Amino acid sequence: MNDFNGFFDGEWSGDLDDLEWNEFHWERYLREQDEQPHRYLALYEMFLEHPKRTDEVARCMGWAAWNRQDEDSENAHGSTAEAAPEPTANVNAGVKKPSESQAAAQGPESPPVPEHESADALAQRPPSRPTHLPPFSPDDAAPDSDAYYEVYTPQRNPLFIATRALYLRLRRTWELLAQTPDKVSIPLAIRYLATLQRGEDHAMQAIQSMDCGEYALAISLFKRGLAALNESHALLNAADTPAARSYAEEMRVSLFDLRAIWLQVIRECRQEVEDWLDDEDDD
Repeated sequence: MNDFNGFFDGEWSGDLDDLEWNEFHWERYLREQDEQPHRYLALYEMFLEHPKRTDEVARCMGWAAWNRQDEDSENAHGSTAEAAPEPTANVNAGVKKPSESQAAAQGPESPPVPEHESADALAQRPPSRPTHLPPFSPDDAAPDSDAYYEVYTPQRNPLFIATRALYLRLRRTWELLAQTPDKVSIPLAIRYLATLQRGEDHAMQAIQSMDCGEYALAISLFKRGLAALNESHALLNAADTPAARSYAEEMRVSLFDLRAIWLQVIRECRQEVEDWLDDEDDD
């Protein structure tokens, strides 16, 4: 996980001008991308006890750039650690199903995962496709064609998917707790959700800045996101009910994972800025 540039160059080089899509085609595409954070989160829960869980999830998601960069890092440091065996636990176990109103508020959800499905099988299972949308015309890029999967939008950015997924994990359980004042005080519930919203918003803006090549701007936005993460962490330390403390103990790891990912990206962005300045000096 040493060079996030691979996520933004080369792998998805499709030209949107070549696609003759209308809003229904884009809606279908977006619904498929909406499933990716849920798929990431299912894998994340499976690898939760793994010391390199985010790298393992990336491997199962098929993010070649992430995996290739992680291998390069291990080779550079002479790592000989063996990968932990892949878990095959039921990822649906212990997952509380939200009510209809909660499900509507949380957005689309991934199809249920069969019991004992491996991480690789889960990652390779094709996303469900909405059937009520009009089919693609023969002149369009078919959803299974190479042109379709070469299309790049921010929703396909691995950093976007990972950030969305981890914030989904942090947010949805807290929203359920916040519905019961006995489990978490209203002031704490509101303040904590506000910090989550700020952190995710700054991260999304930073990712879009990277897509535009504005690495210095991305650094500033990620630093704002880190400040929001620190606020979230501080509020969890102030949890004053058993339910809130239990949430803090279970979910704090995702705050740390977000922090680690963003700090790595900040280092890579700084390297990009330094390289650009060096090129300017050479000219």
